Amino acid sequence: IAPALFMVVYSFTRRIKKASRAVRKKESELVSVVQEVLTSVRVVKAFAREDFEVNRFESHSLDNVETALKARSIKARLSPIVDVMVAIGTCLVLGYGARLALSGQLSAGVLIVFLLYLGKMYKPMRELSKIADTVSKAIVGYERMQEVLEIEARVRDLPRARRAPRFKGKIEFDHVNFAYDAAIQRTVLFGGYVHLSGNQSNDLWIWDGGAWVRQYPSATPPPDLANAAIGYDGAHKKIVLLFRSGKFDVETWTWDGQNWSRQYPSSVPDTRVRYQMAWDEATAQLILFDIVGATLPPQTWIWTGSNWDLKT
Repeated sequence: IAPALFMVVYSFTRRIKKASRAVRKKESELVSVVQEVLTSVRVVKAFAREDFEVNRFESHSLDNVETALKARSIKARLSPIVDVMVAIGTCLVLGYGARLALSGQLSAGVLIVFLLYLGKMYKPMRELSKIADTVSKAIVGYERMQEVLEIEARVRDLPRARRAPRFKGKIEFDHVNFAYDAAIQRTVLFGGYVHLSGNQSNDLWIWDGGAWVRQYPSATPPPDLANAAIGYDGAHKKIVLLFRSGKFDVETWTWDGQNWSRQYPSSVPDTRVRYQMAWDEATAQLILFDIVGATLPPQTWIWTGSNWDLKT
């Protein structure tokens, strides 16, 4: 039974080491989140991200606890399994030795001495099962120390890297699309050009009266864009976004305060150069005015909540 016992201890030791490595990784991620928030606490407060950071910390904490419980369950099973196997091996030897003793082939003294030696043989296996957790933690800790020591303290440039220009220390948004949401009494801003990179954006921000707070909808947002038409639909309590996608396509999206949702109206405005949208309080209608230039006359459209109707 000794070979089987050795294989069980070896297999569980590898699993415990793997579980300990996962626990250390989760702990390092949790500490990284705390360090990141503490070093940028002013930014967190400026953008009112306290609730988001608390939820993020709780999520990492729960993941850490679940990983630790899984590792603990593996460690807790090893010692009882080893004890059961040792007891089974001892019982088998005792039964076979008693049979030999009763038949006169073995004396009782020899049997007792053999059982004592057997217990001494099993003892290292049992001790190894008890210290497998400590040994695994020590090995994993040493591996983490090696990873930290191998990280370079400074970021080095490539041999032919070009010198970067002097940064101005600011980011500007241009051609942004914003509207006033009367339902939540906040200004909503979407998209635009980021001057620092020159790329378009699909970020969504809300002005809470003191700072811009970025929103993180769970649904897929509209693509990166600028120069779109955006307005508040007071009849349906939603923000409506209309823009040209491609050469001949026009897309319509709505924001309900939580998520973006693409609409598929049966009729849409033509692909014009520019659109302007506004809520008419007198008629309780969301009006779209499109501009093309000198070749075609401008058009006026009304949003019904599901379709665009051309005003003639």
